[in-house]
Amino acid sequence: MESITSQAKMVAGNAYQRLLTTFAAVPDDKLTWSPSATSHSALQIAAHCGFSNQFLAGRLSGEEMPVPANVEEMQEGIKKAIATITTRQQALDLLAGSIEKVNAVLDTVKPEALGTEVKTPFGQVTLGFLIFAPGIHMQTHAAQIDYIQTIYGDVDMHM
Repeated sequence: MESITSQAKMVAGNAYQRLLTTFAAVPDDKLTWSPSATSHSALQIAAHCGFSNQFLAGRLSGEEMPVPANVEEMQEGIKKAIATITTRQQALDLLAGSIEKVNAVLDTVKPEALGTEVKTPFGQVTLGFLIFAPGIHMQTHAAQIDYIQTIYGDVDMHM
């Protein structure tokens, strides 16, 4: 039987590939398009996934992370980081590096540690939950890019 961390890596890998496939189907002229002023573009979503993977890898490795004073402060920091990614290639490079970090950290997670509580800005979670977060997160955001594509008229399935 496969280890739970191997399963988490498989889930993350599958989600990463789906995100890449969906993101690749976004034409260059729609990369920064969003359906409203408060919505994210496909480029912003891809960048968000890359930065989130880095954050999750840090949490999985036990790295101490400062918890912002409030959600608005955290969101502002995320917004600033995402704004530094302005091209498709930058987003792809960020995603590739971040999934490498996630996989490397997952290789170090010991089964006996899965019940350990991990502090995040969103509350306490178990390490057993957190190992699946990169895959779940990327899968969710790939679906958002799919939805954005339908809004601008691309109704083909990109999986």
